[in-house]
Amino acid sequence: MRDRPAGQDVLDAIEAHLLADRLVHDPVDPQFREFTAMIAATPALREYARRMLDRHEEALAEVIASEQPGSSLRARAVARFVLGGLDLARHEPDRRAAFREIVRLLREGWGSTGH
Repeated sequence: MRDRPAGQDVLDAIEAHLLADRLVHDPVDPQFREFTAMIAATPALREYARRMLDRHEEALAEVIASEQPGSSLRARAVARFVLGGLDLARHEPDRRAAFREIVRLLREGWGSTGH
């Protein structure tokens, strides 16, 4: 995120980085597909995977706060929503589309999504 191209905002950088992550890609490798299906089907493993994402929340919030002056609450909220969105998206049939929708919701807000 810190080395993002000039003019790219923080949320765009986070989205691009996480869309490149293999957790957001539909698994092509049969073993990885089985592995992710096992995690999705096992509540304890899903919770563990979520806790692993939570460990990165504070670090991401610190980077966001350093890049976007303002409230630390705002930076922590964006970090939590993005990483929570990643967790939600990886259990959807089209992970990339789901994550993009979540980032759009975060960027534009609930009221602008037509709901």
